[in-house]
Amino acid sequence: MERMKVIRCASMKKTLIVMLAAACLAACSKPSPGMQMIETTAEALGGKERIQQINTLTLEGEGEAPNLGQNLTTGSELPVWKAAPYRRSIDVAASRMRVRQTRTAQFLFAGATTQQLDQGVDGDVGYNMPQGQGGMPSRTSESVARTRRVELFHHPISLIRLALTPGTKIDNLRTFNNFEAVDVTTPQGDVLTFEVDRATRTPLRVRSMSYNDNLGDVAIETAFAEYETVDGLKMPRRLITKIDKYPQFDFRISKNTVDGENPVELSAPAEVGGLVLGPAGRRWVWSSGGRRAPSRSCRRTRNAAAGGR
Repeated sequence: MERMKVIRCASMKKTLIVMLAAACLAACSKPSPGMQMIETTAEALGGKERIQQINTLTLEGEGEAPNLGQNLTTGSELPVWKAAPYRRSIDVAASRMRVRQTRTAQFLFAGATTQQLDQGVDGDVGYNMPQGQGGMPSRTSESVARTRRVELFHHPISLIRLALTPGTKIDNLRTFNNFEAVDVTTPQGDVLTFEVDRATRTPLRVRSMSYNDNLGDVAIETAFAEYETVDGLKMPRRLITKIDKYPQFDFRISKNTVDGENPVELSAPAEVGGLVLGPAGRRWVWSSGGRRAPSRSCRRTRNAAAGGR
């Protein structure tokens, strides 16, 4: 009889240990409240798996960019550049972005009233492509590269993709009357505040901090509107960005495209420290004589002297 009691007691202890372990495992594997917000928003936009599958987004349309600080008086309207066409290409998998636009001054301007701009960022490398033939790409300052790197996450799909990436920190969930907000911190330490409609789980806006030569520390906020469904993903057709209380860019998107570009085309040029991948992941670098395949020991260089600051 005593032997049976001992066996039953040992069995109960084992069962209790298993139950406690299962409870601890469940508690540890449960997403944080902030991550739960990200995941429910991902489902509303087309699903977490679908967002994690995509490589590139291409946004095409036109917009208006007020020239901050160039109005004649504090009460007068800001002079405006019209950007048409405007194309923003985002490599959501590798944190790269390239913006190509033709902008025309809608005001009296001493310089060229029509300008072709081709600018990008590849990780921590910002670059400007030359206008016309014969020029060389130039590398931007670190602060400009950082601003562009953060800007590429001012889109709900790229921001959700970032939030689902290991190494990204999600915290500080707040609940308001009609929306929720959470802070998304990139592996580089950049912080973006993401706001989502509580009822529909539709992303409303994203906000990040930056520095402006005229205003000092400023908040850059992009609001999302006029959603449509493209290839199973809900994406906005309008991005309205402001710097503090001032309008910065009103982008009306006529065409959203998913995976319509080769991610390699969004790499920084070799002249400013870029390295692209050829077929089957083979590494290529670019030189004045065209492309060549380097040795296996070739690594991306960050040669700031190549393009200056």
